[in-house]
Amino acid sequence: MEFKGFIKTFGKSAITIQTEGGHQYYGPYENIVDLEIHDHLQEKLLYIPVKFIPDETRSSGRTTYGKRYYAKEIKLDLEM
Repeated sequence: MEFKGFIKTFGKSAITIQTEGGHQYYGPYENIVDLEIHDHLQEKLLYIPVKFIPDETRSSGRTTYGKRYYAKEIKLDLEM
């Protein structure tokens, strides 16, 4: 099942994706399928919609909503 969200932050090796409900997912760069996403990661981050498959067998940290699970097969979500 694919989830939808947007890129909230990025760092040296991963992005953080947030869903409409506030849940966050950790997306290592090697899990990004659409390499074009890298072109949009800049200091002033714009709204970048993505879709991904959550991996609830792995997590990285917590938020107020619970564990920050990994995201895999991360793609741009350009559907209207």
